Amino acid sequence: MRTHPAALLLSFLLVSQAGSAASAAPPPLDHAPLVRERAAAWLKPDDLVLGVEIGGDARAYPLSILERHGVANDTIDRVPVAVAFCRPCGSIVAYRTDTPKGTLILADSGKMRDGDPLLTDRQTGTLWRQLTGTPVEGPLAGSGIQLQPVPVVLTTWTRWFQSHLESRVLAQETAPPAVAAQPASEPAGPWVYGVTAGNATKAYPVDLVAKLGVIDDEIGGRPVVVVSEPGADPKSRTVRVYERVDRVFTRSGRAFLGASFVNDQGGRPWKIAEDALTAPDGQKRARIPGKLATQAAWKAGYPEAATYVEPKAP
Repeated sequence: MRTHPAALLLSFLLVSQAGSAASAAPPPLDHAPLVRERAAAWLKPDDLVLGVEIGGDARAYPLSILERHGVANDTIDRVPVAVAFCRPCGSIVAYRTDTPKGTLILADSGKMRDGDPLLTDRQTGTLWRQLTGTPVEGPLAGSGIQLQPVPVVLTTWTRWFQSHLESRVLAQETAPPAVAAQPASEPAGPWVYGVTAGNATKAYPVDLVAKLGVIDDEIGGRPVVVVSEPGADPKSRTVRVYERVDRVFTRSGRAFLGASFVNDQGGRPWKIAEDALTAPDGQKRARIPGKLATQAAWKAGYPEAATYVEPKAP
């Protein structure tokens, strides 16, 4: 039976489109080589990195490398994690990849849904919303499994290394010219830092966090403190969130050997670190994971979430 030329053309177009979609998805980094600071001379002091520390094991992922891959799969202090960056929408997240269905290897799918990029896992082919960690299509959709976020911070290489002297960083890679070309500019924002505590979610405008320095707040009745790194370059968008419990925190001008601090209501300094705020007597206030994104991307992922507003002066 003879196939009509129009049908042949349609089949060719569908195959071509499928190939283009597949090639649009960048290859993830899977346990890429890491080096110490001495071997990372190619990094400039103000180069942006994503910093993650688990159990004292600190890693830095330069955006100049991560933007070529979208996702870096790694193991930090024996915890499998995936660090994901979407330049067009500005979202930056890190997730544990050990799930009830086993450990997943994640990658950028090259697809979007409602303004949110979709990740895919190598094991099942399920598509996951990058900003929420929710499976939306494939074998694990509707399973109730959700990727658990890990604290991650966007900062400059110098500021990260100053406070993490033992940190390792992705080794420089040689990419094909087409991949290594100058990347498109980042979205203009505005930027928010989103936090989920229990069943409640709230977004904090990054410009406001930088202006106030410290925000004492509650999310779903859970006391939290949102901290902007003192003295950081505004482009770093360096924000961390911690449990507040019974403390009220304010800015502190104190700094020592690369470490920064906030003060509680009694004037005691608490050291800002990746795992917790720590008082001189050893008391700790645990860090709460958050997600950095443009306001538009955040609203696409969390349309019902509240946004923090600066209280009016009395």
